[in-house]
Amino acid sequence: MNIHIVHLPHTFPFLLDLSLAFQRFGFQTITLVANGFNLDQIKALDDFANKNPCIRILDLPTKRILSHGEALNYAFRLGSEEIFCFADHDIFPIAPVIEDIASGLKNNAAVCLGNRPENMVNYKGFAASATQTASGIPLITSFFSAFRRDAVAAVSHKYKVGFEQYFRKSQLPLEFRQFPDIKALKEPFLIDTCKALSLAFYLSHKSIVHVEAEKVCHLGGLSGAISKRLAGKTAAPETAFIFEQGPGKEALLHYYQKHQKRHPHVLRTKQLIADYALQTIINLKSSRPPPAYESEDAELEKRLTHIKVNLEKVIRPSIND
Repeated sequence: MNIHIVHLPHTFPFLLDLSLAFQRFGFQTITLVANGFNLDQIKALDDFANKNPCIRILDLPTKRILSHGEALNYAFRLGSEEIFCFADHDIFPIAPVIEDIASGLKNNAAVCLGNRPENMVNYKGFAASATQTASGIPLITSFFSAFRRDAVAAVSHKYKVGFEQYFRKSQLPLEFRQFPDIKALKEPFLIDTCKALSLAFYLSHKSIVHVEAEKVCHLGGLSGAISKRLAGKTAAPETAFIFEQGPGKEALLHYYQKHQKRHPHVLRTKQLIADYALQTIINLKSSRPPPAYESEDAELEKRLTHIKVNLEKVIRPSIND
């Protein structure tokens, strides 16, 4: 099976080891989609591919960075494999998943794996991590998913939608604007990667399945964390990353339902998890132990340990350090 992973010019040096993890669990080919790379960056990817025969490079013909969905649309058009599979650059398998994907695609158009580590509740809506709309229409997540190519091709041809994002109702097909979930949105809004495609599947009676999230490790938010780091806006903790106790699940859901966005505590936790994961990667690449962390939340403690333990298995020390 081939997996497409979209990489960005400023993040790829930190995250390539995560992409290699797919080979450990049976993915024969790992296609790194170079999104907005310059010549020197492409040469660096080529050197990486020359050292790892499982790696292929898809160099998108653009000087600007495309949205994740646009990059996936391009990769889909160029491909021919019966199963089109993609993953974020900050997610990787930690157990065999290919059989789960193959089994799921026997009776479904798409299979989704993983969730964001900061999400203690299941949110509804059109954001990346939403698994259903407010009315219960099933949605594909944009983290790690596999699709039957014929199913995607059929609905894309009929409704003229793909993996891309949407920001206004006028951008959507007329059929989609009639959904109560769409009518309820106040502009500006974001219908995230794969969500419009999910609506096309729903109209075409094609089903989606979400499989066990614990078979993958998702760091979440690494692109933003790396951008902050490179801009000098991240201060490394002197002793430990400290995660404060947040509101309960009922309070988080109430806030989301009232404001249609996640609670500020969840967003702060998201940023801190990403900073912790990035610092862990940097430490391990330099042959240093991961940073310490403190949390009074047992579930969050479990997820942080999950990140630490699995990064220790896949990150290789940098040769030059």
